[in-house]
Amino acid sequence: MYGALLVPIIISKLPVETRKSIAREYDSDHITLNNLRKAITKEARILEAGQFTDREGLHTTATFLTEARNKTQRNFNTNNPRFNDKKRPCIYCTGIHFPGDCTIISDVNERLNIVKQKKKCFNCLGNHGVSECKSLNRCKKCNKEHHTSICGEQATDGKEQESKEKSTVVGLVKTEEPDTAVMYTSQHTSVLLKTAIAPIAYGKQITEASILFDEGAQRSFITQGIADKLQIRPSGRDTIELSAFGDKEKNIRHLDTVTVQLQTDKEESDIEKFWNLESLGIRLPQQDDEESFVKTYQQDCIKFENERYSAKLPWKLDHPDLPSNIMIVKARTESTIRRLSREPHLLRKYSEIIEDQMKRGFIEKVNDENDDGKSTHYIPHHAVKKDSTTTPIRIVYDCSCKKSPDHASLNDCLMSTPPDLNDLTKILMGFRTKKYAISTDIEKAFLHIGLDEKDRDFTRFFWLSDTDNSSSTLTTYRFKSILFGATSSPFILNATLLKHLDACNTNISAMMKNDLYVDNILSSLENEDDAEKYFVQARSLMSEAGFNLRSWSSNCSKLTDLAKKHNVCEKETFVKILGLKRDTVKDTITFQKVDLFDIELPNITKREILKQSSRIYDPLGLLSPVSVRAKILMQTLWKQKYGWDEPLPLEIQTTWENLAKDLEKTT
Repeated sequence: MYGALLVPIIISKLPVETRKSIAREYDSDHITLNNLRKAITKEARILEAGQFTDREGLHTTATFLTEARNKTQRNFNTNNPRFNDKKRPCIYCTGIHFPGDCTIISDVNERLNIVKQKKKCFNCLGNHGVSECKSLNRCKKCNKEHHTSICGEQATDGKEQESKEKSTVVGLVKTEEPDTAVMYTSQHTSVLLKTAIAPIAYGKQITEASILFDEGAQRSFITQGIADKLQIRPSGRDTIELSAFGDKEKNIRHLDTVTVQLQTDKEESDIEKFWNLESLGIRLPQQDDEESFVKTYQQDCIKFENERYSAKLPWKLDHPDLPSNIMIVKARTESTIRRLSREPHLLRKYSEIIEDQMKRGFIEKVNDENDDGKSTHYIPHHAVKKDSTTTPIRIVYDCSCKKSPDHASLNDCLMSTPPDLNDLTKILMGFRTKKYAISTDIEKAFLHIGLDEKDRDFTRFFWLSDTDNSSSTLTTYRFKSILFGATSSPFILNATLLKHLDACNTNISAMMKNDLYVDNILSSLENEDDAEKYFVQARSLMSEAGFNLRSWSSNCSKLTDLAKKHNVCEKETFVKILGLKRDTVKDTITFQKVDLFDIELPNITKREILKQSSRIYDPLGLLSPVSVRAKILMQTLWKQKYGWDEPLPLEIQTTWENLAKDLEKTT
C-alpha cells in the first residue's frame, strides 16, 4: 500500500555505493518495495562476507574467563505475591547461590532427600506442597514438573553445546590458555545504537533528551543534568548492584527513583490507526509465542470441578510485591457511598447488584481478622451510569488502584496477554452468508468462571453491612469468580471458553468456536431444522460448564419461538451486532448513527476533522467509497502543514462540511 511512498525515502537513506549497486540491477523509477528489500539483503550479505576473515586489523578489547559454571536459570515461585528477587541461601548447603549451582551437594539423590526432609515443594523449593504450588515453571532439562536442580536426566552433550555456543558468538577467538578467551573487534567497524530525541516531562517542566534504547535493560536511567533541568524531586530510593562484563565484584549504588513521561504525538498514532482500518481482514494476523503460553495456562491453571470451571490468576513471573491497600480503598468506598447517597434510588440499585452477586455465589463475605497485610489486597469500585431502564448503573472495579505511586497495583502484577479472538470481519461476513442468521451471548460470562481459592484474598472489597443505612459499618467481601476489571480477565475468559469447546469435540462446538467473539456468538445456517437443533445443542453444551446462552435473535421463526418458550429471546427489535445494528424485523444490518455537525464552521481544525471522521465504525469497509475522502482530506492537510488547532481556510471547511453531510447520509 505504501510502497510507492517508501521506496524513494529508503533509497535516499542508503550509502552511495549501495545505491550504485542497486541501480545496476534495477530501474530506480520502477523498483518495487519487495525488490528493494531483496537488493538490500543481498548487499548486506556481501558486506558481511568481507568482515572478520582474519585477525588483521583487529585488536584486543577484552579478556575473560570461559570455563564459568553453566548456571541454571532461577526457578522462583513467581506466582507468590510476596516474591522478591534477592538471592536466597541454597537449601542444600545454605551457601549464597542458586540451588542448581550447588557444588557441595551435587548428587541428585542427596538433593531429593534434603527436599523431602525439609518438606519443600518439589517444583519451586518453596515452603508448601506440590499440590499448592502456583509456579508455571518447569524443569529446564526435561520440561517436567520438578525443580531443575533435582532432575536426573543428563544435560545436552558438552561438545555439542560447546559447538553451539561457538556458533552464536561473533568475534570470540580461543587462546592457548584453556580458561580464558579474547574478544577482538575491528578498528574500522562502527557500532550503530538505537537512539532518538524526544521531549521528556516532569510535572510542568519539559526538556528534550537523547534516548538510548537497550532491549536487554531492566531499568531506565537519566543523567543528573536532565534531572536538574526538569527540577526533579525524587519519589523514593533504590539499591542496585552494578558490575561490568567479566567483573567478579559488584558495586552497590543507592539511587533516587522518579517517574517521568516520554511525550509522543498521540495524533500521529491516531492517524496510523485511522489508516489501518482499511486493512482489516486483509493483513495476516501476527504470529508470536503466546500460543504455547495459552496451552500451558489451560492445562495447569484452568480446572473443571463441580460442573463449573475455575481459574488461577496469571501472575507475572517477575511481579513486585503486592501490598495491602486497605486504607485507601476504605476511603474511596466511603466516597462512593456519599456520592450515591445523593440519589437514593441509585444507592439502592447498587446494593441490589451486590446482594444478587452474593446470592448467586459470585462473591462471599470474609472475616477481617484473617487480614495479615501480606497476602491480601483490596479493590475500590464505583458506579457508571447506563442508558437502560432495567439496569441504570453498573459496578466498575478499579484493579489499577495503588497504595501509593511507588507501590504496585493488582493489574501491574498480572499478565496482560491478549485473548485469542477470531477475526471480526470474518465473523460479520459469515453471519449473513446463509439463509438464517443467529446471534446470542453468554450471560455474565466472567462471573461464571470460579476464582482459585488461593487468589481470592487479592480481590477483596468493601460494602455496607446494612444496605438500608448509608452510615452503617463496612463489611469485607471477596470474589469467588473472575471479576470484570482485571487486565487478565478477557484472556482468562477466552482461554476457558476455548478449552471447553475443544473438550466437547462436536460439530456444534467447532462451529461455536469459529463464531465466538469475546462472549458473543454469531452463526449462520441454511434451514430451520438445523437452526432449531443448533439452539438446543448449543444451550446444552454451554450449560454443562455453567454458562447460560441468552438474548437469542434470529430471522428463523422456529428458533425464535423456541427461545421465547425458554425465556431467552431478545426482546428488542434493534439488536447490537459487534458494533453494528441489526433490524430483526426487516432483517437488515445498519451502522450506528453518527452526528458530525457538533462543531461550528469557524472552529473546524485538523484535530476536529480527525476526531469526527474517526467516529465512523465500519469494520467491513462498506462505507470506504465515502469515508476514504476524509482520509484523503487529512493527507492534504498534512502536506500543507496545518497545525492541529489552527483554524482551516474557508475552502477546506466547506469541503469538510459537504463530506460530513455525505457521511451522515451513509450511516
